[in-house]
Amino acid sequence: MHRRDTTEAVIGVITGTMHRPQTLVLGRLDAAGTLRPAARGTPLRPEAARDLAVRLTPAEPDHHPWEGGRFTASRGSRTPLDVVLVEPDLVAEV
Repeated sequence: MHRRDTTEAVIGVITGTMHRPQTLVLGRLDAAGTLRPAARGTPLRPEAARDLAVRLTPAEPDHHPWEGGRFTASRGSRTPLDVVLVEPDLVAEV
């Protein structure tokens, strides 16, 4: 028997483009209510990317909680990711 636990997180950043998102950077609210990066997802399947693309909204300039943040390819990496900030109004179940 397999056990499956899920949780929810806010989509704050994508890699790829608004029309073809590739991966998601997800966030959770801390105790003070600040959205903090929590995890980066695996590459999206084409169908999921198409479905998500129509729901994403680009973040307003200077209004995203992660504005100016630096995202890297992996923990401890110095290789920066090319990311797109999106309005943190969509929740993903993971």
